[in-house]
Amino acid sequence: MIINKSNGKLLGKNPKWLNNIFSQSIGAMFRTKISRGLIFPLKKEARASASIHMFFVFTPLTVLWVNSEKIVVDKGLAKPFRTYMPNEEAKYVIELPPEVYNKVEIGDYLDF
Repeated sequence: MIINKSNGKLLGKNPKWLNNIFSQSIGAMFRTKISRGLIFPLKKEARASASIHMFFVFTPLTVLWVNSEKIVVDKGLAKPFRTYMPNEEAKYVIELPPEVYNKVEIGDYLDF
């Protein structure tokens, strides 16, 4: 589960960890809906390698950039066929359904 420990809200059940380059390159591509969270662990905290693209993703997504301490350092409501880069370095990129956007703020602590 992905839980916002700062406010106690559940952000996602049974998230899928995308641990390799193949699963990370596909991510949410070709989906019209995302029902569970996707967690992209990165090799190190960075901005550039935490950037995402929404090419061939046909639904908006809540995107959270989380540092190694599991604190949300940036968030966005990503729209199809655009690219995004966080304002701060991140160790994890978490993609969730768009309705989760208002359940989390920058600076919140997550547990996953």
